[in-house]
Amino acid sequence: MSYNRSNSQRSRRTITVIIREDANDVKYHHNGVNALQFDPIEKRLYSAGRDSVIRAWNVGNSSLAKHQLTTHSMEHHCDWVNDIVLCMNGKNIVSASSDCTVKVWNVSRGFCMSTLRTHRDYVKCLAYASHRQQVASAGLDRQIFLWDVGKLLQLTATNNTINTQNLLGAADSIYSLDMNPIGTVCVAGTSQNTILAWDPRTQNFLCTLKGHSDIVKTVVLSPDGTKVLSGSSDGYIKLWCLGQQSCIETFTFHHPTSVWNILTDPGFTTMYSADRDGCVFQTDLTGVCPVAPSSTLSAGGAAADEDDDDNLFTFGRQIIKEQNPILSMQFGDIERKSLWIATTAPHVNKWDIPSENATVNFEDDDEGRYETIPGARETPQTAHYFCSGDKPVYTIAGKPSLMRHHVVNNKRHVLTQDSLGVVCKWDVLLGRKESVIGKVASFDEEIKRHFQFIFVPSWFSVDLKTGYLCVHVDELDCLHSWVPIKELGLKQRFSDGPEPDKVHYTCLLLQALLERWPPSSAMRMTLEHHNNTSHMSPLQAHSHSQGHHPHHGEREAAGGESHHSDVNSPHALRSQPTWAIITSPCPTTLFS
Repeated sequence: MSYNRSNSQRSRRTITVIIREDANDVKYHHNGVNALQFDPIEKRLYSAGRDSVIRAWNVGNSSLAKHQLTTHSMEHHCDWVNDIVLCMNGKNIVSASSDCTVKVWNVSRGFCMSTLRTHRDYVKCLAYASHRQQVASAGLDRQIFLWDVGKLLQLTATNNTINTQNLLGAADSIYSLDMNPIGTVCVAGTSQNTILAWDPRTQNFLCTLKGHSDIVKTVVLSPDGTKVLSGSSDGYIKLWCLGQQSCIETFTFHHPTSVWNILTDPGFTTMYSADRDGCVFQTDLTGVCPVAPSSTLSAGGAAADEDDDDNLFTFGRQIIKEQNPILSMQFGDIERKSLWIATTAPHVNKWDIPSENATVNFEDDDEGRYETIPGARETPQTAHYFCSGDKPVYTIAGKPSLMRHHVVNNKRHVLTQDSLGVVCKWDVLLGRKESVIGKVASFDEEIKRHFQFIFVPSWFSVDLKTGYLCVHVDELDCLHSWVPIKELGLKQRFSDGPEPDKVHYTCLLLQALLERWPPSSAMRMTLEHHNNTSHMSPLQAHSHSQGHHPHHGEREAAGGESHHSDVNSPHALRSQPTWAIITSPCPTTLFS
């Protein structure tokens, strides 16, 4: 394990144990899916989950059973994975997470190649310029870093220094980011309702676009870098001209709630927009008018949008209705006739896109769920309808996420209730689910039923942010877990001497984890050599049993920022199981 051993103000060390139901549990998402990437050549879908895992799905083989769709899972983050981009012609993935890191992955082998720790807060979004092989990362720390993917892939345990460029000028948290393929423009949507633009080649700030009245949740650049589509929590979608720094069109009737995602075809002729209500609209962009004369340039290089009725664009159609807020969309094939859609639910749906001549059934919203947006024209195109009767053509199923928990006062068991209302009992000391209680009338009554007349000091904390049961053991809190053995009816294991009067809960937890720690590759090689050389003398056997030892390195980033990176060389021999992830200075994370 790697710990920060600085003598001055070192960070407190924490072990996080994520307890899963069984070995196949990792094959399914247990929380919402924040991002999708689709490889049309390999016909493989990549999904980044709020359960901290990136999964690869073999969606091109329809003969496989649903539990066989997962080709592999990429585990190295210890918080939500907020965004991913597929790089180097599908050979690598770059991911951004709420654990404040950016990671580079080998897709074919499914392992983390390096970890970049330049960000100081949640990393919310990524952008990729495919022609330049450049990735931009941004988040709540108001920083945008540019990374050369080719140089990231060349990092090794000895060649561990890389320069990063920073786009300056963002004074607010960044929630969305995009670059055009040739890497001439980078745009960002901020929490202050603005859109910022830079030239990544020179790191020069270009302009600020103003016009939204809430957080800009999604931005999409045209391939030539001259136009920008932006979607906001104010329910509006705007099309901007970067050359004149002005708003071309305001799409008003589409979304009565927050717009969370926008997807366009490579020609920037068709837009698909999704909102918090689960609605997906298709809009033809070829009929968009030239720059509106009503849009003017404000002082300081900021484009001001005037809400003029002549500048409202209202044509489009709703094609999909999901049951949950939509977080990400990707085309499902090369012909772009279908969409993969990820929501706050743990499953991913594939929908066919209706043809232009197809008849789509709509029903009026009699309950007034959709309100007319002020300023929108009251034409037949602006009346609010929702689609009914359509279903996805395929669903990658997930598993229910844990929603509630209670630590029983014996400080050993935890009661949880998932999104379906099922209550389970977990044994923290053994790191496993002890029993399934089922659906109950009242979770509070179930808590009272498990109450015991016993006092055990608190030695761990629990959270369900990822949808799993996460047990956090702090290096100071764990010292409080001495408990009389007679009072609990436990037996101390692996004790050579007389049985002690007290037992340490943290020791029992670590024993349960380490019992399942598989032997390292070096140890397996040693055992194999020992079996093969059993006829040799002890000295000969010892000489033949020497093998390579696993190593762990750190990488430093130049440019005024330093970060540590976990090295997983293809030639390195793993000394930890697949369920163990060591991060530093982040908490040590063990998956059970």
